[in-house]
Amino acid sequence: MERSSRKNSYGKTISKSLLIFKINNNMSEVREVKVKQVDEKCPVCQNGWMRPTGIVLTSNPPQFPHKCQKCGYEQIYSVRYPYVITE
Repeated sequence: MERSSRKNSYGKTISKSLLIFKINNNMSEVREVKVKQVDEKCPVCQNGWMRPTGIVLTSNPPQFPHKCQKCGYEQIYSVRYPYVITE
């Protein structure tokens, strides 16, 4: 633990304790991660993608209204599309 002090605008000394953490680089490791996007095609026109409207229904569990970008079809899902998963 290291002590530091400084003066405030009135000239009084302010002391505070600083904790210094050492990062152990021997344990750090960089790895590649595969990322995939999960998306939902419109079940009606099959051409557009379902996108969230920005509204969240505060039920339990929450629900997310989506609208097709092409035909305008609306449907409610229990997840927000698109979302990302990692492997």
